[in-house]
Amino acid sequence: MTPASNKQRLFLSYSAWFAVFLWMGVIFALSAQQSSESAALSGQFRAVLNKFFSAGMSDFLVRKAAHTIEYFLLAILTFTAVSITRKKQVPLFTFFITFLAAVSDEIHQHFVPGRACQLRDMLIDSVGAVAGIVLCMAVVAVYRQLKKRKRERGHKKIKNI
Repeated sequence: MTPASNKQRLFLSYSAWFAVFLWMGVIFALSAQQSSESAALSGQFRAVLNKFFSAGMSDFLVRKAAHTIEYFLLAILTFTAVSITRKKQVPLFTFFITFLAAVSDEIHQHFVPGRACQLRDMLIDSVGAVAGIVLCMAVVAVYRQLKKRKRERGHKKIKNI
């Protein structure tokens, strides 16, 4: 690797990890809301969704979907950061980091008035993380397959000359 590409990789690595920690900060801030604030935010979001989809979504469904989406996005950001900084066992490290974030988030909620530490939420967070990891793995697999096909087409052209 050239010094320029090392600097680019380092910049990408720092940027990717910054995005991970920024998103963790957003999750932490949302978890720091007291139950009344959190319920009001969920209620506003539910009202918009119900109006948009002409549906009758419950607060429970909206809140659990929010957990899933938060950790789905965290897993994608973490997968990207881990991929840049380490090449082996990326899905495993990604899951480990997102799971620890989910556990620490629930422990944090235990100390917020009106909130609770719930195993169910950790499991829902983990489902979102696994979905994000699976999506990233699928994207990587498709990318590698396309790259392989392109490389094979290039070899055929050289043989034909």
